[in-house]
Amino acid sequence: KLQLSGSPKQRGQKHGEELREPIAELAKIRKELCLGFLKDIDIKRIDALASAQLKALKKYPWAYDEFMGIVEGSKVPVNDLIILNNYTDMRDFSHSKILTDPHYKFDDGGCSVFSLINEGSICAGQTWDMHASARPFMTHIEYAADTVSHQPKMDVLTLTGCLALCGVNEYGVMVLINNMHCSETSISIIWPGLVRGMLSQHSAVDAFKYLQQNVPCSGH
Repeated sequence: KLQLSGSPKQRGQKHGEELREPIAELAKIRKELCLGFLKDIDIKRIDALASAQLKALKKYPWAYDEFMGIVEGSKVPVNDLIILNNYTDMRDFSHSKILTDPHYKFDDGGCSVFSLINEGSICAGQTWDMHASARPFMTHIEYAADTVSHQPKMDVLTLTGCLALCGVNEYGVMVLINNMHCSETSISIIWPGLVRGMLSQHSAVDAFKYLQQNVPCSGH
């Protein structure tokens, strides 16, 4: 478990410094996977896409500052860290027929989410059906509350170098995800940033509104 506090930049720097080697290793794996998946997009176009997504992240100062802190702490190139964070959405930017071919079989599936209410108690969770290469990099991050960036205390399950994949905050707001392969894409907030933004809300209603107002790059 990694415990983070301080400003967004300080949190990111500690994240990057303490997990430098696994972040670099995962960034290399994710970049190779991205190149293998987007067979009709070369590395220059992937870098251009990553740069555009980084520019979009600047609209969310707390997320951008923490992200750049991870870059500085880990020494991983900024575009490679964007790919690490947004790999599953970037795959959907392919112009190949795999997104429209009904017979194409994706080999790494997608997650499933569940919620159970019993006598006033709520239990919720998800499967985590991602590429097996990610397993050694699973990380539990405990964030202290930060009144400056309006971030409540939260527990996040993520991968090294990634802002968030799912989590729960001190108000009981839980964010779980399911990837949906689609051909509708946009240059907007990377989805790990969206998860963190939703976890910053004080109620499920506000988290849902945040989702409606901050649509990610692709289908989550």
